[in-house]
Amino acid sequence: MKFNNTWIVFFLLLFFSLPLAAQIPEVLPDDYLVFQLQRVDMTFVGEAEHLDGFVLKFQIPEGLRLDTLDADALLAFIAQKGLSGTLRYPNDRRTPVTLHVVRHRGHREIYMKSSLGYFLWEYVDVGSERIAFAIYWWYRPPATEKDLEILALAKKILALERHWERRDDRKCDQDKEDGVYSLFCALKVAAIKVMNEYNHHNTAMQMVRFAIEARFPEREFEHTLMDFNNDDKTSHTDLLQVIDAAAEKIKQELTGSQCRQ
Repeated sequence: MKFNNTWIVFFLLLFFSLPLAAQIPEVLPDDYLVFQLQRVDMTFVGEAEHLDGFVLKFQIPEGLRLDTLDADALLAFIAQKGLSGTLRYPNDRRTPVTLHVVRHRGHREIYMKSSLGYFLWEYVDVGSERIAFAIYWWYRPPATEKDLEILALAKKILALERHWERRDDRKCDQDKEDGVYSLFCALKVAAIKVMNEYNHHNTAMQMVRFAIEARFPEREFEHTLMDFNNDDKTSHTDLLQVIDAAAEKIKQELTGSQCRQ
């Protein structure tokens, strides 16, 4: 079968297509964050709307043509060469950010990785002078067997009440030195041990957050894992039970995925 140039262009466009809206909707759920990046010299830089002080910045790399820049061109460039930048916190701390292309929901989409979490870009709107997108703050990757390993190890770390740190400050190095761990630090240490990396919104941690919210809907936590850990009403049994509930949810998701294959 012969392919002419028209067919080649068609398949390339199909391969790199994004199911993106032309504009970000005026109203999004509260668990979405919108970033508006403007071109400043040879960078794209901007803050998150409704989250003051978080500034995302990407250096415009050599080879990225601005005169024809749109969502498809950006996706194709990232798929071939990747793209990196920095996220600055309100306290002026900075963390690296990298962009990748992943297949998700039947399409290839932009995936942003940082120490704060891993997020899909949605509603991407790209031009030569601005890049806009939204991220689902509570996004989590699909569950895997590794998530069950993380939860099993975290539960083992916290198995004895005397090894539970009741006053979490999320400084996990001190927990390791003292041999006592908060819920957050047990999950973080377990994630690094199993995955060789830490993602603040990894599936195991997210499922524990969801289990806490489902089991104790009357309690309001700003930082779910830390505040639940530190709440005087939280017992050691409660701690282990939310880990078990998270593991059960992941098992159900994995079973459902196997059934759909």
